[in-house]
Amino acid sequence: MKVFKQHSRPAYINTQIKRSRQKFEYCKVSINHVINWKKILDKFGKLSKSKICCLGTRNGREIDLFRYVFNMNPMFSFLAKCNEIKKYGYNSIFPYFLKFKRSNLEQLSDDFSIGVEINPDAKREDVFVGSFDDLPKNWSNKFDIIYSNSFDQSQNPEKTASEWKRVLGKKSFLIFGFGFKEATEEDPVGRLTVEDIMKLFPGKLIHYKEQGSNYDDIIIEFNE
Repeated sequence: MKVFKQHSRPAYINTQIKRSRQKFEYCKVSINHVINWKKILDKFGKLSKSKICCLGTRNGREIDLFRYVFNMNPMFSFLAKCNEIKKYGYNSIFPYFLKFKRSNLEQLSDDFSIGVEINPDAKREDVFVGSFDDLPKNWSNKFDIIYSNSFDQSQNPEKTASEWKRVLGKKSFLIFGFGFKEATEEDPVGRLTVEDIMKLFPGKLIHYKEQGSNYDDIIIEFNE
């Protein structure tokens, strides 16, 4: 793992906001990817009705997909699948369809799907606008599932990993998408390997697949 040295925290945040705005409508995750992850997690006792957080979620499409697959009737997953097109990543023919039953940060129930995005343009009732390495204090042990393919955008991988572990519950799963790229100012964490990830997130490796969702996919179980 290599880390690009940032000049300052404000410069890092400005860079990440600018990057998010440039790719705000781009989503590499398909509903088929989320359906496959649920099948894997079902084998380890994680069924429907989960507390889910997507980190670095830009326009929030990932949040909607996880909500439909994990926390709603399978019929909605089927309808979302029919509504999906591959155009500038994955998108929806009728985007308003995915708004149905979105969670609200102010009124969270026993199951929900929310996200975190540093870009202030991400104005949704289910998105916390902020950095994924500085999450709300009252989120400790809150989530059953965390998904992210944005760890390479971390300024400090150890600090970021510590925050993600803090908000994961005692019985929980981390679904992690990554690639082996060089570290840059926009993507400060580069050359990330499975071994690096397991050192940062010591748990049980239950799944690894190269190019599983256009990223390399890894799923780690935490059970303590």
